[in-house]
Amino acid sequence: MICMDNLDIRCKPSFLHLGLMLIVHGLAVVCVFLVQQPLWLELMVVLFAAISLLHFGRLSVLRHPLAISRIQADSNHWQITLVNGDTRQVRQSGEVLVWPWLVVAVFRDKAGFYPMVLMPDSLSEFDHRRSRIYFLLYCFQG
Repeated sequence: MICMDNLDIRCKPSFLHLGLMLIVHGLAVVCVFLVQQPLWLELMVVLFAAISLLHFGRLSVLRHPLAISRIQADSNHWQITLVNGDTRQVRQSGEVLVWPWLVVAVFRDKAGFYPMVLMPDSLSEFDHRRSRIYFLLYCFQG
């Protein structure tokens, strides 16, 4: 029997997350051009979509220094390891979204916020199932 009072998972780059972001950002740009706004507004939306895609794309493929590469937790504490090697004691901030194919959470400490998106291709099948169960059981406790 597996004990569910702790969690230790290592994240891999998620190309499924990157693909979904490409589709959403692309659709946003297409919609702006379809409603025929002024050219300056269309160019601003394209610029903001490109900046957003670059930032969040780097997070999803673990190329950003603040991307989470490892999550460790017990029933009282959360600890994340960033790609740059820093280990931080954090706490879960806000709501956690847990679906069969997706887990979204935000962690925070005194230095800032750390978003985390777990897609099926960023973990083994066992770790993805286990993380969903763990977040459902422990994410709302102190």
